[in-house]
Amino acid sequence: MQQEERGGGRELSTHDPDNPRVNVYLEQLPLIERVIRWVTSRRGLDDVDSEDFASTVKRRLVENDYEVLARYEGRSSLKSYLTAVVSRSYLDFEVQRRRK
Repeated sequence: MQQEERGGGRELSTHDPDNPRVNVYLEQLPLIERVIRWVTSRRGLDDVDSEDFASTVKRRLVENDYEVLARYEGRSSLKSYLTAVVSRSYLDFEVQRRRK
């Protein structure tokens, strides 16, 4: 069974065991979480903001059928790619936070 949520016009695929992108996401989740912790630590976010940011990053990674992960071309390590994605997501997160 596949569930989809719509938020801001974007589809979020929350469960599809037959989708190989889901498997990549789940296999790489420990690395994703390590990169998120590194960025939040480097930026000095408190626990609450770190949790909010982690949720934002994970949501972004699963949006549009895991498009961000699908765009990884292997020209660098996955860790480097994710660090760039998460760092950029932090900048977007800060812009959103300042608007509130």
